[in-house]
Amino acid sequence: MIRREIRLSDGRRGWLLISQRRHARLSRLLAERCAAPGGSSRSLSASDCWRRELQAAIEHHDDGWRQRDAFPPCDPHSGTPRNFDEWTAAETLAIWSASIDACRRQGLLAGATAAAHFLRLLHGSERLPQEPLAIGWQQQTQTRRREWEEAWIAAKPQGRSDELADRAAQWLSVFDAASLWLCLQAPFPEASSEPSVAWELDAAGSLASRWAAAPSSGRAAETPCFTSRACVDPWLFDAAALALELPARIVPQAAYGDARALWAASRPATLRWRLSGPTATAVG
Repeated sequence: MIRREIRLSDGRRGWLLISQRRHARLSRLLAERCAAPGGSSRSLSASDCWRRELQAAIEHHDDGWRQRDAFPPCDPHSGTPRNFDEWTAAETLAIWSASIDACRRQGLLAGATAAAHFLRLLHGSERLPQEPLAIGWQQQTQTRRREWEEAWIAAKPQGRSDELADRAAQWLSVFDAASLWLCLQAPFPEASSEPSVAWELDAAGSLASRWAAAPSSGRAAETPCFTSRACVDPWLFDAAALALELPARIVPQAAYGDARALWAASRPATLRWRLSGPTATAVG
């Protein structure tokens, strides 16, 4: 579960709750529409195994969160719903393993891509590499990734390579980061963040771009609607602008005993983003 602090319409402090699996679906939408030179999945045939399994890996890479998304536990001391980065090492590694298994069911490359992604997250973590459980998990996951990647290449040596497998892993990490930024950082009118923010995506890679975002007004009559707009420079996508939407929930900040109490106090919300290139109206 992604937990973000917001200001509710009545002035109270609240949380915006976004499921990990919905965030992953947003990652896939971004990847599907990407048409950047030198990295586009659309440069390959629509039937190409690489593209199909890449998109499957991106979409399913957080499927290990299924149970926690449905019944998000609350901290026993504060009553706060737990954010995705507030889990023990054992819980985190188990979730990652379940996500890798879900991707492996989509194909060899999908499994290898998810394994590479979580190995990268482990390497970038400040606390997990020192955990004893993580040492064995890393060795096992490296072995699984290598075996699946080798089997994927061997099944059709012509046109498949380590380079393509590495590119798939890069794409998953990049669009996972882009989706997280939209969910956690791109400002909404009600969010307790700066009125506008800027961010560098894939600074040293083929999808390098600067994203600058600002809130937009807008709220549905019955369901709260949070709207943000972002300028992407250079433009990465296959249309003049990209409209994205994601269901979420909002809840007042309070101490909740369990998921049932949390859901009872929450209500649906809709998140919307409009992405456009630097030639469109500037983000202010």
